[in-house]
Amino acid sequence: MINTPLTINIKDEKLTIEIGLNILKYASFMSMSNWDHNIKEYTAPKIIDVKAFAADIVNELGCEEEDGTTIVHEMLDKAMVQAYENGSLGWHETEMIREAVIMKKMGIINNIDDCKDQIDD
Repeated sequence: MINTPLTINIKDEKLTIEIGLNILKYASFMSMSNWDHNIKEYTAPKIIDVKAFAADIVNELGCEEEDGTTIVHEMLDKAMVQAYENGSLGWHETEMIREAVIMKKMGIINNIDDCKDQIDD
């Protein structure tokens, strides 16, 4: 559906993130209109092909850094840390998890998965 609002759900044992292309186009316009523009005459870019633009966004979301991480990995890592810090009942807390969260905040590791082989099941 082209006008589906941004939704995040669990469906068929999968985390799903969906947004209709019209809503993506609107959200993109709002985001671009908030760019820091230090020029006298500024016009926000106009999306002329929302399907092509969406395909480019999908490509960027899957684009890997040298270590294999993507924007989506970083987003999920941040959400997992926040869920843990906000008292998620889905965690089996161990000292290693607490240390991994602290190391991520300090920039010592990029994501908690860097320590997963050391975390007890």
